[in-house]
Amino acid sequence: MSFVFECGDGWYDIIWHLSEDITRLANDARVEIPQVSQVKEKFGALRFYIGFKDNSISEPVHVLIREAERESTKTCEVCGAVGLLRNKQNWVRTTCEKHAISE
Repeated sequence: MSFVFECGDGWYDIIWHLSEDITRLANDARVEIPQVSQVKEKFGALRFYIGFKDNSISEPVHVLIREAERESTKTCEVCGAVGLLRNKQNWVRTTCEKHAISE
């Protein structure tokens, strides 16, 4: 299965670290690595959807996902700098000062 990442490059590190942490959890538990089904921005925050063949690690994985989603609300989606959730004409995004002005 393939999909497109539907978010900006500024969240690359968050997604990378989350993927590493999920892989480590699965390997430590000796279960199959969960399949990612979608990665996107929604309401200014990262959304990371995943499917499990073995639910034994689902709770700790969801904790990691929630932490990554919270981190995204403080990280510019465009460049990865410190950002804020901003509402501009009913469009919510997390951006730094520079990218808030350039939008």
